[in-house]
Amino acid sequence: MTRSVSYVSAAKLVAMAHGNPRVAIIDVRDEERRYEAHIAGSHHFASGSFAARLPELARATSDKDTLVFHCALSKVKSPPSLSSILAKL
Repeated sequence: MTRSVSYVSAAKLVAMAHGNPRVAIIDVRDEERRYEAHIAGSHHFASGSFAARLPELARATSDKDTLVFHCALSKVKSPPSLSSILAKL
């Protein structure tokens, strides 16, 4: 399994995910921000409960090749969430 980490633009994410069932978008925003701008088809795992829900995330994404982590401030909450899951792989 190849592991790489990179930032992607919204346009690139749309191109990557469109029609590709092997891509999962993990939304780590809190409930309020997620409600304001829901990402269709995303999995919601708020950063505050992320670590406790890792087993659930693993099950939800077991058939995915690419996981994309998103938050309102993508360089703030997404990296720690990503680090948590990489440590478990």
